[in-house]
Amino acid sequence: NTQVIKTNLTTDKHFSSASNRELLVYFDEYTKKDLTETDFQNMRTGLKTFQNLVESNGVTKFAVVIAPDKSSLYAPWLVEAEMATVNLIAEAAKDPDLSLLRTDLIFAEALESPDAYLPSDSHWSSRGHRLVAEGLLKLLQAAPE
Repeated sequence: NTQVIKTNLTTDKHFSSASNRELLVYFDEYTKKDLTETDFQNMRTGLKTFQNLVESNGVTKFAVVIAPDKSSLYAPWLVEAEMATVNLIAEAAKDPDLSLLRTDLIFAEALESPDAYLPSDSHWSSRGHRLVAEGLLKLLQAAPE
């Protein structure tokens, strides 16, 4: 399957599957290695433009929710450190006025117990979905009126 790349982890604590030291990563995550600070600034500017547009009616709340990619999220446990990529969520968070859910931080905490992602899969588990939903609810409730 050319859609995912299998890489190895230094620990078996993240997954309950028989392949608990292997991580499946979407192949296109590695295109981020070519991004520059200009690209990150353009991303922040574009997201802020959307936020301003959506919230321009004075009623609608806007929130940026970026799924944390595994190539940056699991970076501390990759056997091959060069397989780690930039954390786009942390780059977006450099704009303090952006209404951004820090899913990277949510998942970093969730990784302390197994299966935030489905074992032997590249999708979030039900626990991962629940944690993001709870975080989004808090973000929206905390948004200024």
